[in-house]
Amino acid sequence: MKTTAFLGISLALAVAASCGGSSRVDRATGDLGTQIGALRNSTLDHGTHIAAASSLAAITPEEEHHHFVSLQREAAMSSDISTMMAECGGLGTGPDFGDIRGALDELHRESDGHLLAMDSVKDMSAAQSEEGRHQSTMTKLLDRMESLRDGMLDENGHLDCMGGTD
Repeated sequence: MKTTAFLGISLALAVAASCGGSSRVDRATGDLGTQIGALRNSTLDHGTHIAAASSLAAITPEEEHHHFVSLQREAAMSSDISTMMAECGGLGTGPDFGDIRGALDELHRESDGHLLAMDSVKDMSAAQSEEGRHQSTMTKLLDRMESLRDGMLDENGHLDCMGGTD
């Protein structure tokens, strides 16, 4: 009984130690933060382009480009989250990756929904209104993603497989 308990604790400590120091997971954790920041900047830049647009015809290529860039960023974030999940896999404790996956799914739905909404606007006023809604929604979603990511890190900025947010 003592041997089984000792082996279980030893295994948990070994996995936890490797989680916090793995260059692969540290890179993924850092990259996730970078991707969140890049999507935030891209979304703000997109809003500036839409505000400066003089016609609906000028909006279409910008919307398509923004959607393409957003999908690329979302795919990179998904890969980073998968790497983080694999690092903590099987411990039964630690970060709740369902929350951050859910936030990423919301980002994806917002990107798709915004593209469709902008494709169906009838005038510049409606386009500006939709863009304002999109900017607000994206800010909230990206703030949430950033908060969830930060909550998964230990005091040294490493993924905390044994703690984090449950």
